[in-house]
Amino acid sequence: MAYLGLVGARAAILNGAPLAARLFGDGWYSSSAARVLFIGFTNLVAIHHDFIDGAVWKFRNQKVRQELFRHLEARTA
Repeated sequence: MAYLGLVGARAAILNGAPLAARLFGDGWYSSSAARVLFIGFTNLVAIHHDFIDGAVWKFRNQKVRQELFRHLEARTA
């Protein structure tokens, strides 16, 4: 179920603007400010995904684990 939810969220993010333009008309997406905001949002999602994906695949590395969980060590000490 979680996987299907993630696939659905990804499809909504990547195809959201064209689908919303079909439903609501082109006016909401035709302003340059709306396009900049939407493109900025999708770029932030992509950057976040790349960071998380890179960290997850290196999770076995001790240095990566220490860097990711450094904030927890300070709280427990």
